[in-house]
Order: sequence, then structure tokens, then C-alpha cells
Amino acid sequence: MKHVLSFGAGVQSTTLLLLSCEGLLPRLDHVIFADTQWEPAAVYRHLDWCRDHAARHGITIDVRSAGNLRDDLIEFWGPRRVSADGKRYASLPVFVRNPDGSQGIANRQCTSIYKIDVIERYQRDILGLVPRQRWPLNHVLTSWIGISVDEAQRMKRSVRPAVKIWHPLIEADAIAKRRTGRLFVDGWNRQDCLDWLASRGYPRPPKSSCIGCPFHSNAEWQALTAAEFADAVEVDRLIRSADAERRGTDGQIYLHSSLVPLADVKFATAAENELSMGDECGGVCGV
Repeated sequence: MKHVLSFGAGVQSTTLLLLSCEGLLPRLDHVIFADTQWEPAAVYRHLDWCRDHAARHGITIDVRSAGNLRDDLIEFWGPRRVSADGKRYASLPVFVRNPDGSQGIANRQCTSIYKIDVIERYQRDILGLVPRQRWPLNHVLTSWIGISVDEAQRMKRSVRPAVKIWHPLIEADAIAKRRTGRLFVDGWNRQDCLDWLASRGYPRPPKSSCIGCPFHSNAEWQALTAAEFADAVEVDRLIRSADAERRGTDGQIYLHSSLVPLADVKFATAAENELSMGDECGGVCGV
């Protein structure tokens, strides 16, 4: 049985990795970071730290990618399409102001193409499956996903009998350890993960999401570096300049939910910044 962690370099998946390194969870056989190549610099710095730390415990973090999401988005914006060379291009869940004044949101395909598909190909590789070879019918791989109890609604089951999805932060008795003087047996939420990381002296993981993710809260937009925010502003401008056919809509599209250019957004107060879209990558990245 192979244990494989879908690693997003965020709080929950970092906790799972380090719990395994410390022997508090089963030993991981493989760790996969699906790289959109458009993460903030803080994520890549944290990824490097995790790779070094895991290597000292005999665990390798493999990085795989379907390409540069930012560049692909600019090159070929629109609904799911296929280029002449067979490459698929994905749309972000951008916000749309339709010609009739109504508002909408575009289909989200980035998670599928740049995360889920990458992870699945990696899993096939470690099982030695060649292209078009069918998955085994027996359970041969346990896929760890970093979802905590406060996100339990994001839990999913595998559609493949060969793969069992496991949510250790919710399902593992092995992490029922003494914490702050009481027995903690009901799983861990995000704050529990942060508390444990801090108690062990580990660095606090950054928020793991693409620089131009439309699901950013205002606080997350403001947490980007000046260069990263400027990059998102440029992408926001470029995708809106594409003609309607390439956009897949006659409406105007925006990275920010206010339906104004990102450069013109008037960011709210700290208290108001707590409000966000309440959506992420569906948990498959295990952040």
C-alpha cells in the first residue's frame, strides 16, 4: 500500500507532512506538489523549506506541472479549449458583468487541469501504469488530503477503486494527542494545525493559492507583494482586452468580485477583509 500526499504547501498539508516526518502519522511514500507556476514567492520559499526538511527524514517532495497557468491564461482565454498541439487551456472562475447588467462567474477549470489532472498522472506513474492502461480494481494507493474539521464539507471520495482518499486531520485517531492540557480527540481544525506547528517551532505556512485567484479575499489581495499585485493587475487587464469569442462571453470579466479593474479596487478595512468568497480549490490540493 502506497501513501501519497497531495501537497499544496499550505497550513493543512504542511501539518500532514510534518506529522509523518515525526512518526505521528504513517510514513509517506510519495509527496506531490502540483505547480501552477503562478504561486506567490512565499509559497515557493516554504516549499523549498519543506523539501529540505522532508529530505532529512527520507521523504521526497516531487514537483510536477501542467504548465504556467498565467501564461496559458493570457495566450488562450476562454472556455475549455484545445490548441493545435493538443494542449488544454483553462479558464479561471472570473467574475462577469453581462451586457444586460446581470452578474455571473465563469467556469472554474484551473483546478482540474493544473492540479487534479497533474496529481492523477503522478499517481498513475508511481503505480507503473502506461497511457490508456486501466487502473487496478483493488485498493493499492492511499491519497492523503489536507482538509481539516472546519472544512469537512469539502471531503470527497475517490471515483477509482484503486485509490482511497484519506483525510487524516479528520479521520486519524493517531493525531489524538494531548494538546494544551486536554485530550484532543475530535480531529484538528486549521487553528489546531497552526498551534501544533508553532509548538514545534515550525515556520507558519503561507496561504497557498495562485497570485491571480479570483477567490482571494481583500486581505489576501493585500498580502501579495507589490510585484505580485502588479502582475495580477496586468493579467486582469489583458484577459479583459481579449475579444468576446476568446473570452467565451459578451460580458466584461474581472479578477475581483467588485466587477471593477483590480487596479481600481478600493480595499476595505481589516474587519471587512475577513469576508471572502468562501471557496477555494475544493480541497484536492490538500493545502
